[in-house]
Amino acid sequence: MLQSTTSRLSHATSQATQTIHMTHSEMIKLKYRGALIAMLGSFAPDYMVTLTFRRKIKRDLFDKIIKDFTFRLHNTIYGDKSEKAVSAYLCCEYKTSTNLHLHMLIKDPMRTMSAARLEMFNVLKNPLYLSQIIRRCWIEAGEQYGRITGDPKKTSRQSEWFQTVDDPFEAAEYCTKEVKYGNEDLINWMYSTPKGRRHRNKRSPVTH
Repeated sequence: MLQSTTSRLSHATSQATQTIHMTHSEMIKLKYRGALIAMLGSFAPDYMVTLTFRRKIKRDLFDKIIKDFTFRLHNTIYGDKSEKAVSAYLCCEYKTSTNLHLHMLIKDPMRTMSAARLEMFNVLKNPLYLSQIIRRCWIEAGEQYGRITGDPKKTSRQSEWFQTVDDPFEAAEYCTKEVKYGNEDLINWMYSTPKGRRHRNKRSPVTH
């Protein structure tokens, strides 16, 4: 599946560069986005989550809140002594909206949770457990900055901010749409944890 999808992406890129007069910069962005789509699609997330803010913020504050949010999320799911992390990619958007917002491509952590944690959150009987935890951690992460993070339940419907992913490559395409507008630092590599382990530093594995 990945090979065929990657082949289609390469073919589409080739066709685009041949039929449309593109600058060198535009060609680089197209190829870079294609590499990101292949990577994020092969990650095969279970959900796509959208989280917003109540007012405009700058990127440095956004990064501080992301750090706090992911810290709370990993600790809530696995405990503060665990090295495990919720498997996820974090995508920061600001080009196609009036304000910064976050998209998460995330795998359901129930597969890697301990029996005690599964019981604690009543995971098997509560299909909304993950969205409830994410919502709480997001709201709490913004409290020290004047309650700046938006409450997903109040800003959109459940099916809009917490969506089941049926086609991972379609979700990846949606989350990378801002690359063509110049947002090349779209993915927050520092706090993305696709391998389900916490880390202190992370550089982009995709070059452009």
